[in-house]
Amino acid sequence: MALILPVSAEPNQIIGGVSYTISAPLAPEGQSYNYSWSATGGTPLNASQSSFQWTAPLVENSTTVLIELKIESNVSGCINENQIEMLVLPAAKAEIRLKKDCRYSPPVRVGDTVVYTYNVTNTGGVTLYEINLTDTHDWGPNCHPTRVGGGGGDEALEPGQSWQYECLYEIHDPANYTILRIMASTGYREQDMIEKLLRLRTRMEINLEKMRRLQKEFDPHAATLTIERMQMAGINYTSYYYVNEVTEESLKRIIDPQGNLSVTYYRDPVSQLNLTTRYDPKGKILSEEEYYYPHPGTNEYMKIEYDNPSVGLKTITITDYITGDTLIIIEDYNGVIISKEYKKTPGYIVYEEKYILKNIATVKAKTGAGQEVSDSDTYSLEIFKQNPILSVFKDDEPDPVQFNGTINYTIAYKNNGGQDAHEVMLKETYNESLEFIWASPAPDPGTIDAWTIGDLDKEESGKIAIQARLKDILTPGSIITNRIDMWCKEGSHAVAWANTTVTGEGLVIGKRASSRIIFPGEHLNYTIDYRNNGSVKQTDVVIHDYLDEKVDFKYSLSDPLLINESSGRHHWWYVGDLLPGSGGTIEIFVKAKGKDTFKDNAGSVFNTYQINSSQTEGTNKTLETYVVHSLWIKKEANATAAARGENITYTIKYGNSDTDFTAENVSITDMLPEVDFLGATPHPNIINGKNLTWMIGNLTPRANGTIVLDVHIPKKTQMVFDETSSVEGDGFIRMRKSLSTEEAERSLTNRVEIRGYYESMPIPVSSSSAVVTILGAAGTRITTSEHGSGHYEEDESSRLVSENKSVSLKKDIFASYGSSTFQLPGKRSIDYQSLWSDRTSAANYIRGEVVTENYLYVHSLQKDSSFDVDMNQTVYRSDASHDSGIARISYRKNAQDSSHSIKEMIDEDYHGSFKVFQSIDSYGENVRQDRSITGKGRVSSDKRTESQRSFEHGSGYYSAQESMDSSSITKNVKMLYSPQKETLGSMNTSGGSLWREGMQTKDPEQELIISEEIRSASYIEKEAEMDLSSLKFIGSFNGSMDTAILQGNGPDYEKVRLDQSFVGKFNIDTAISLHPEPLHRYVHVNIEKKAIMQDDNIVLFLINVTNDGSRPLKKLDVSDRLPPGLSFIDSSQRPEVDGQFINWTISSLDIGRTMTIKLRARVENGRQIYDNYVSVSTGYNDTRIEAENHTLFEAYYQPLSCCPELPIEWNYWSSGSNATLINAEWGSWKPAPCFNVSTEVIDCFLEQEKYYDELERNLSSCCASNYDIP
Repeated sequence: MALILPVSAEPNQIIGGVSYTISAPLAPEGQSYNYSWSATGGTPLNASQSSFQWTAPLVENSTTVLIELKIESNVSGCINENQIEMLVLPAAKAEIRLKKDCRYSPPVRVGDTVVYTYNVTNTGGVTLYEINLTDTHDWGPNCHPTRVGGGGGDEALEPGQSWQYECLYEIHDPANYTILRIMASTGYREQDMIEKLLRLRTRMEINLEKMRRLQKEFDPHAATLTIERMQMAGINYTSYYYVNEVTEESLKRIIDPQGNLSVTYYRDPVSQLNLTTRYDPKGKILSEEEYYYPHPGTNEYMKIEYDNPSVGLKTITITDYITGDTLIIIEDYNGVIISKEYKKTPGYIVYEEKYILKNIATVKAKTGAGQEVSDSDTYSLEIFKQNPILSVFKDDEPDPVQFNGTINYTIAYKNNGGQDAHEVMLKETYNESLEFIWASPAPDPGTIDAWTIGDLDKEESGKIAIQARLKDILTPGSIITNRIDMWCKEGSHAVAWANTTVTGEGLVIGKRASSRIIFPGEHLNYTIDYRNNGSVKQTDVVIHDYLDEKVDFKYSLSDPLLINESSGRHHWWYVGDLLPGSGGTIEIFVKAKGKDTFKDNAGSVFNTYQINSSQTEGTNKTLETYVVHSLWIKKEANATAAARGENITYTIKYGNSDTDFTAENVSITDMLPEVDFLGATPHPNIINGKNLTWMIGNLTPRANGTIVLDVHIPKKTQMVFDETSSVEGDGFIRMRKSLSTEEAERSLTNRVEIRGYYESMPIPVSSSSAVVTILGAAGTRITTSEHGSGHYEEDESSRLVSENKSVSLKKDIFASYGSSTFQLPGKRSIDYQSLWSDRTSAANYIRGEVVTENYLYVHSLQKDSSFDVDMNQTVYRSDASHDSGIARISYRKNAQDSSHSIKEMIDEDYHGSFKVFQSIDSYGENVRQDRSITGKGRVSSDKRTESQRSFEHGSGYYSAQESMDSSSITKNVKMLYSPQKETLGSMNTSGGSLWREGMQTKDPEQELIISEEIRSASYIEKEAEMDLSSLKFIGSFNGSMDTAILQGNGPDYEKVRLDQSFVGKFNIDTAISLHPEPLHRYVHVNIEKKAIMQDDNIVLFLINVTNDGSRPLKKLDVSDRLPPGLSFIDSSQRPEVDGQFINWTISSLDIGRTMTIKLRARVENGRQIYDNYVSVSTGYNDTRIEAENHTLFEAYYQPLSCCPELPIEWNYWSSGSNATLINAEWGSWKPAPCFNVSTEVIDCFLEQEKYYDELERNLSSCCASNYDIP
């Protein structure tokens, strides 16, 4: 017997898995043998040829195998047997591994380049050859990796060796690859989605039980019935459709020709669910289909098909439309699942702008013996597809322009990136005062205002030139505004404005006092200068002056004369028409009251003044004069409020008002709060901790001085807190949470005292304090708690940022009541049977606001709510539905500087089953509330502002949509009385009250009250709009109604009174409005703007939008374009900020009303001339009304009014004072030489006439005070 082995193998030692040939002796010539082979291992185990083709077995350890051979001669019959022992050794394993990764800078956008990396390693014991690496993507071009390292350049991958590959890959546009639209899910994601859909099934089944109950409880007697004949699949059916006209709850029953119920459709307005039930002719339910409306609504769907696919089984389909995932379950009636099938909804787009690029890399190789091995690895890359970034700019030349001239416009447009823009269009909106002449390139055929650009690649740009002529109907003072809009197929949009000035107009007023400091009982003279600096005549000019109650009016000198009706503190002068460039002067003579009126050693009197005309509504300006006696001191801060990290400058003014005695050994002590001392002029003589002392020495009669003190408010350690949670399960829940940014100290009080002696007799200590509020120190707080038993699901996130006092909370809850039992040791148990409660309160102590949302004793609750509070805003939004419980929502806003006076109030209670959508947005000076309520139960809703009220009370069916802001309310309500039976925990309640509804508005300026109220009503349907001086409503009711109008202050001063009462069933259509005579007899809107420098870096714009036409206006769009060099800070109403464009929407503006928007901007480019444009646009019927204006101002802040007044140091300087003169910048005007300080007392009154002459010359270049903040 012979053995043929590989040359490298030792005799009797072989390698597992290798094939061998074993040969036996051949029979002599003329004879034949029978061969019989057998082996204890390997393959095959038996053979009958002379040669044995055998493969050794694969083994992990050395193993012995016996091979036997039996030979039998066919001639002699002899039998010969032999065997061989083989030692089988383990074979070397062939194996390869691939690891794939990616290098990129997030986020990855279309057009970006990434680098895919691949690491290929021989993890076996056999050398590998013919290495082949491929990479295929599920969309987009495939990768072609290139070897960049490892192996020294040879073609054999040795055991343990690694090769490195890379592929430079550009991300292509996914829109070109339709395979993306049906995205395959990984196994992990499929499992996650199946679990999510199973949780969704639990929630939908809970809702299904509720829908079955509500369908049975539907009251057809409170609904209207519509009967229709219909045909389906050639068969005639009858439809009975019941609709509750208040809540829109509905039930439709489809009856077949034999009178059998075929289908029912039930709709619940509270949960916004639809239930479709199908029956066989015997009344057995075939299927139930549950989904939200309008389909797919809130994106959840479930269908149960009974006895499908066979009797005893049911098929349940659950779909989540948010992700496009569907789960199909087949189970028996015991709930045993037979099968589950997951699938993607065909054609569903998972993301609009976010995509997943998944690629699979595969490496293959062969051993020297030809054995093939392979491995794969995947990588998923998140891709973002940007929309085109369009920009358009518009320039006008010349500006200003003559009233009958031409304007040349240049439009520059560009695609700044993101992606190529397709089907680009530009649309010009010409001002009605312009007449088109020509454009290059020419506009689209048949138009003068539209240009079709087509496709615009990234970074591609273009220009359009337009020339237009001003019509000769323009009058001086007009502002010409043109708008250009640019958009593309992808949805990107850009807009630009060009505002051209024709002329300007404006009234200015200034006031000065004869002295900055007076004594009790002393005379004081006020001088008012007014002027028309514009080019348009001002008509019906009136000047108002309001004296302080601490002074007595003596007389005035003026032309025109004082109006005879002027009395008390209020005095006014009727100027009449004021031509451009003309003006006048009014002098007022008063006398301060005695020392008994001024209790402190240093006080003030304030004088307020204003100028108005038919064209201009002026703002109040205030002039302050100090009143002092004895040894006095007065302290002021440069700001009433400051943020941590900012500086405060205190100014301490002091003096000796006595006319005979010198104050001796005078000292001033300042007691600093928790601030850092920066410096003072002059420097204090003694510093003891937070106490600073100046040793003044002697103060001669009428001497005074000034100390300037700078401090820094230190910042506190900042904190950021984030939390997210997700809970789902059955049992008992109890949760509490509180987040707060409150600080212990909310303000800084800085007190200063002055001490001294008159002829060795101590003078009573005089003191003064300055209080500075720390911005945000009052803080914000959110508290929330939940408890109940049953099924519970919640996703929650919360965040706290101490720097801007921001606290936010977002909650998505689904809870359904059920009993829960827990086993305890010792065979004990505890049962929980608790209805659900969810309480949340958000307090903004900085803005004086509190919003609360409480759901109590509810059987089921589904709610998605958010609370956001910080230094600038309080925002609350909630979309909820509850069953058999109480919803309580309230809002309080305190009046400024008062914790007790309530400025706005909202109280709402809903006891029963209701769908509640509620939003409150408080930003700047405006509060807006929107609500939409539908349901059945008891209702109490009351909303109040300082001047308006709206309310409803009663029980039964209720539906309301209402919007309210600072000056208007619109609402649409329906109410139908029905006695109610409700549960409150373990208590059952019954009864109810008829409906009551009302609205009221007060206009203090017109001394007007308008009100309407419906009482004891079984039915109310009403639509209403209410502004400060108007009320309109239409609808019907069955009950009693009172309407009242009253103008006048008290019974003796009534100008208008109207009372109406109705009892019974009525249709109503009423409009009440009282307004001033409109300036225009047609629809018109006006806009004006004023710039006020608040300090060196901040400018305040006052935008006044006035309805001076003859019709009320709705939805006014106001747009302000900040020039380069200014950046937006905040505004009095919530804006939409788009770069330099600041946009607002005013919901309504009644006739004669002015809405003022305050806009603050930061000056980035320092002192220079800025031109700021503003426009308003609104519609009335099919007419579009627009107005434009602009403000040209210099960003230069002077802490004085434009009409200079004598600084305190210049009036009463004495050689006996040790105070240091503080240099000031007084603009172009310089004081007369007599005001130069010397060691001798100078009588400045000798040069009084020279001073006023110089002052008057400078008044011609002054404007009205730009530094008074209304």
